[in-house]
Parts: sequence; structure tokens; C-alpha cells
Amino acid sequence: MKTFNFKLTKNILPLQAKYKQNVPSLNPYCYLCKEKYENDMHLFHKCIKIQPLLNCAASIFQEIAGQHTTYFHDSITIQFHTPLPSTTYHNDLAPYLNTLLSFTIWKTRNKCKNENIRNLPPYLIKSFKTSLNSRKKLYEKRDRKPYHEMINAIKTAITQHTFPPSSK
Repeated sequence: MKTFNFKLTKNILPLQAKYKQNVPSLNPYCYLCKEKYENDMHLFHKCIKIQPLLNCAASIFQEIAGQHTTYFHDSITIQFHTPLPSTTYHNDLAPYLNTLLSFTIWKTRNKCKNENIRNLPPYLIKSFKTSLNSRKKLYEKRDRKPYHEMINAIKTAITQHTFPPSSK
């Protein structure tokens, strides 16, 4: 995920619209919606197929933060901003969750290149939930207080949030 985050922040992810300049025969459309040119802004912010995931993530982030969460983006990253106190826990959790959200979209996009995923929005949400559970398990292995707080916040968000059923 570190490599992905580096490429995301440096705006060097291999997206279809970037390759279209050099390979005119390439289909520049988004693998998820198949309607718009696949660029950073479309894939991570505007694609109609990811909107349910962004809504789900916003409510999860709000549950974890315990207060209103505002979604905003720029041309490079997705970011949920919360007016949190400056603690190790909050400083670690918010950036990680934002990266996890972008990475979930990226992994699903790459999977869609090779196979057809029916009912894509629930699949994205299921993938995000699986990633949250994986992170929770990783934090459980660490024996430091900030990680215990993060585990509890993630557990609470997963158990309190109603995820739609998924199908492939």
C-alpha cells in the first residue's frame, strides 16, 4: 500500500487517459463505469460506481470520529476531514482510512480490467469492510495504547454500520 500511496500522491498512477496520448488505439474509458475518461478525478471522486462507497466511508468515518465528518477532495487524493483532537490515534487513523479508501477503489478497478463484476457498488463496500477488518487484525498484534483505541474505533464502526449485501 505504500507504493500505491506514493504513486497516488505523486499523480503517477497508470490510468487509461494518461496512456491514450501514446497509444491511440487504447480505450480511455473507466473500467468501472465504462462511460467517462479514466483520470484521477473521475476514478477517485466522480465515477458513479464509487459514490455508494464514498457515502458508506463517510458514515464509517463519522462513526469512528464520533462527530461530523466532511468529505473533500483535490485533484490527487480523496480525503475525509474530521475536526479531531491531535493525538497519535487520530493522526494515524484518518490518513490510513483515506488511503485505504483510495486503495480499495484502485484494487477493484484493477480487478474489473480482467473480469466482470456484477453489482459493483456492493462489491466495493465489501472490499472496504474486508480491508478494515484486516487492519483491525494487524493492530491487534501491536501492544500499544493508540492501536487499541484504533481497534476499538474500527470494531465499533464495522459493527454499527449496516453494509448492503454483496454479490459478485
